[in-house]
Amino acid sequence: MKRMLRQGYGTPQGAHDVLAPQCRLRRRIEERLTGCFEKRGYREVKTPLLEYYDVFLREENTLDTARMYKLIDGGEVLVIRPDSTAPIGRLFAARLQSAPLPLRLYYQQDVFRVCGGHRGERVQTTQCGVELIGAQGLRADTEIAETALRALADAGLRDYKIELGHAGIFRALAGAIRFREGDGEKVRYLTEVKNYAAVNDVLKEYDAEYHDACEALRRLPRIFGGGEIFEEAERIIRTPAAAEALAYLKTVYEALCGLGCGGRVMLDLALANHMEYYTGIVLSGYAHGAGEPVLSGGRYDTLIRGFGADVAATGFAVNVDAVAEALEQSGGGEREKPADELLYFSADRAAEAYAYAEARRGAGVCVELSTADSREESEAVARQKGIPALVCFDAKSGVTKRSLCEDDGRTAR
Repeated sequence: MKRMLRQGYGTPQGAHDVLAPQCRLRRRIEERLTGCFEKRGYREVKTPLLEYYDVFLREENTLDTARMYKLIDGGEVLVIRPDSTAPIGRLFAARLQSAPLPLRLYYQQDVFRVCGGHRGERVQTTQCGVELIGAQGLRADTEIAETALRALADAGLRDYKIELGHAGIFRALAGAIRFREGDGEKVRYLTEVKNYAAVNDVLKEYDAEYHDACEALRRLPRIFGGGEIFEEAERIIRTPAAAEALAYLKTVYEALCGLGCGGRVMLDLALANHMEYYTGIVLSGYAHGAGEPVLSGGRYDTLIRGFGADVAATGFAVNVDAVAEALEQSGGGEREKPADELLYFSADRAAEAYAYAEARRGAGVCVELSTADSREESEAVARQKGIPALVCFDAKSGVTKRSLCEDDGRTAR
């Protein structure tokens, strides 16, 4: 019986109902984000909710297949969209290769992932993101980072930062070491979560042969902060490819500082997430009050190549649900707001009442129709719901408007 009740009235793990105030807040965030993207020349696209499983099985895509919702249709394995970037890469390769480059696309859609068992995890997340396809180098990477910062500000966040890194730093250092199977990925994960002791434990047996690379990997999780970190990083990173990636990261950071964005940017050389997915600059955004990143992205120059189009690309996605959580925690959420007027009418005055309601709505007034059978019942409903005015159309009294707030001293919102 308990299981039946849970299935009938609850939601599955990670699935959440969204009530009216939260819906309004999320809609407001989405409108601000898409407005930000539109003003920068990005144009909206949508991909289907269902994709072929093969879209996400390419070498460059490191999303865990165990976290994908799968179904069978006519012998084909399909997945419910777990990510937006790979489908947009497929879309570009299939439909947009003849478009002039660079191509600026944005999307606003949900992604679905099986819960990993973490508390508060969502199976459904709304993302608003951009993809800049066919552009590489400093101008493109600076544009994406600046757009990410502006998007978070436009969404209404005040206490936020982005962390900036380069996937090539970790890849080059780890690539200089002949790891046994599994050890390289283990070091990547431990580096990202800044588990200093565990990183050291794995690297011990490689230290004698690859001392410089091991020492740099040990120090990597600790190198975090502003522009001052480059002095230490340049001293310990000696692998040529890693040093080149570090120098480029410094160039992008200095460009952002030149735009007045430096105070919102933190450098994190341990940003090594999805090392096979990202190929250059990587971004991660955080805001006070959000229990997970509000933004993630970076450069992924090899992903679209897997769909048959050899083109560079970069972008990011904003987690609308995480932004909403941050705003709610900081007092920037939406409150339940009643209608401005409740309209009661007798049956013989229905046409007049409906015409009045439409005229008022056209003037920006929220008018709710009463379903009660009398003026008295309508007034009781209005008071219960906090509606500040009752308008009545009936044969007995004609047309009247009564301010209920004046009666009880409350102020209309």
